Amino acid sequence: MQPDRIHLASVTDKLAECGIPYTLGGSGLLLSLGLIETVNDWDVMVETPQEDVLDALQHYEVEQLACGDFPFGTAYKLLVTHPQGPQVEIIGRLSVYSDKGLCHLPSVPYSVWNGIQVGSPEVWYVAYALMNRREKAEILLAYLKEYGVHHGIIQRMMKEPLPDVIMEELRAFNQITIQALKYGNIPHYAWNTSILEKTDSHIFVLSESGRQLHHFTKDRVFTMPHWTIEFFSFESWFTVSAEVVEGEIVQYYCNINQPAQMKGNTVSFVDLDLDYFHKNGVWTVLDEEEFQSNAIKFAYPEELIQRAEQELIALKQRVSRKEFPFDGAIEKWIHFIPFLILPQRPLHPAP
Repeated sequence: MQPDRIHLASVTDKLAECGIPYTLGGSGLLLSLGLIETVNDWDVMVETPQEDVLDALQHYEVEQLACGDFPFGTAYKLLVTHPQGPQVEIIGRLSVYSDKGLCHLPSVPYSVWNGIQVGSPEVWYVAYALMNRREKAEILLAYLKEYGVHHGIIQRMMKEPLPDVIMEELRAFNQITIQALKYGNIPHYAWNTSILEKTDSHIFVLSESGRQLHHFTKDRVFTMPHWTIEFFSFESWFTVSAEVVEGEIVQYYCNINQPAQMKGNTVSFVDLDLDYFHKNGVWTVLDEEEFQSNAIKFAYPEELIQRAEQELIALKQRVSRKEFPFDGAIEKWIHFIPFLILPQRPLHPAP
């Protein structure tokens, strides 16, 4: 028999009515995923200041609780009492210290269960691991490995000062290799990166400053100095690399290429030489001579040459019309760069 949700629903409905975002976490989250059968209490996470929550719940019996000893660094805890059923505990800005610093475990909406907003299993895997609640951490880790993760949330959690063992588990979910090929599937260059978002039509990745790019054509290894947000389409004939310096995109570099493919942990695409480059407010076509030279060197079919030229025209139109991903879809990922101190934006994971 499932525990009574009436008290929980009453509290969460009131929070929502007052405009206070919340998510169900802890054992309630596990219950919603079908991973356990009962709970002792309901953990409700919020990011809102305590006085606003108390004002919203002024007609409820509310007790202020101690936030717990070290390693907890949570802002506040409130107990909303009720004569029957599991009690509701409200946790304000859940935070736990690791050996590297204070880790904030954000209230991130993930799904809806019986009308109640449920939090992120990725966040709660990290929370349980930090609290040394190994059994529940392992349950959630197994769930994530079986059903997949929201890569943006994983990237968000990797901004926190997590212990190496947790960081490695998270990195394993997101790390992939990007491989650029020349026509005929000849290796051109490759690097490792982390997924931000993956859909049936495209993938966004975040590549770290200091990463190594293995350039097979030039037989050299380059160290890339800046973070980049990159877009690869499984349908369209272009890629985008946006270089970020001090929280701003300073240039866009677009390749004309055959649509990318993803096999296992590798995304590959066939580079067709033509590039469209933006810096200091000016867009420029690059490498037209290289395109003509390689068309002869690699024996491009005439229809491929025409398609590449048409796709460059289409890319220019897409940019001028501010169509996806030039509609702000790239810029929204800037705040996932770990060293930037920017206001946190809400995440909206895909179902």
